[in-house]
Amino acid sequence: MNRSRFVLDDECQQFLSVVRETAHTYAKTIKRGSILYRAAAHNEWARLKKLEREGKPELNRVLRNLIPSPAKPRRMLPLPERATEGRVNPKGIPCLYLATDAHTAMSEMRQWIGSYLTVGEFRLRRQVEIVDMSVETRDGLYVWYDIGRAFSRPVARSDDRAEYAPTQFIAEAIRAAGFDGILYRSAVGEGSNVALFDIASAKLGRRTVHEVRGLRYEFLP
Repeated sequence: MNRSRFVLDDECQQFLSVVRETAHTYAKTIKRGSILYRAAAHNEWARLKKLEREGKPELNRVLRNLIPSPAKPRRMLPLPERATEGRVNPKGIPCLYLATDAHTAMSEMRQWIGSYLTVGEFRLRRQVEIVDMSVETRDGLYVWYDIGRAFSRPVARSDDRAEYAPTQFIAEAIRAAGFDGILYRSAVGEGSNVALFDIASAKLGRRTVHEVRGLRYEFLP
């Protein structure tokens, strides 16, 4: 993060070499047709005709005849040419961030109460081979446990973007090893996140809109 970004020293090069060589230990297959979820902090507004049919035009005017509806399909996908950077991808290189369940996908957005989220179901177009970082340590490779924690750790919008650099390097090493993506535990939901390097490997299906009703935090002394 703080020493070198584009030209790695021998120690970092050796570390990434070991990552590529041992990644197969944590390989996992997700079958074609599997459903994963993606949330977006966007929604549309649809016209409401029901109140007029029920003979309540004055109430209809108060509501401005609008109800929340799902975001348009284009808002559910990363922009191929203008992708923002994330835990797995550098700026300008799109990555499809998904989750194993809808609740985890929405929790990852960390939105405020009263806001609306659109959840899309994404069906895998093909079988994908990923590196599963949610598993426990195996064969003494404790470094993979630390790598998994690094991917799961949330980065606030106010944090320095340099926080992303180490996991981006590791993700590119895994991609260079021939894998389609990475699975890692969510720090805010009960499920896991799945980051796919090819945004065309899953197809958007049904979309639903949800209102954030509450947040829950627990604290230890």
